[in-house]
Amino acid sequence: MKEPDRTKCSSCGAPIYWARWRGPKGQGGFVPVDTEPDMRPLGGNLVLSINPDGKLFAENAGIQHRGTRKRYNHHGDTCAAKTGRAR
Repeated sequence: MKEPDRTKCSSCGAPIYWARWRGPKGQGGFVPVDTEPDMRPLGGNLVLSINPDGKLFAENAGIQHRGTRKRYNHHGDTCAAKTGRAR
């Protein structure tokens, strides 16, 4: 996967990607995604893909992607400013 553009979280300063949500009901808004994969057994609830136009998409990892693709966390779940946890 080509490296998507990174930005920083305005609350904690961590590097993030902004990805368009793709779910069972179609495309939605943008979601902040941590830039580092989380491959722990129960880590990472999103998988990322880039379309031919270079746009980044995120979707639920689900059972079908466990162990087959890199998984990432929604940044809202890990943001140090929102969770009170240091990064």
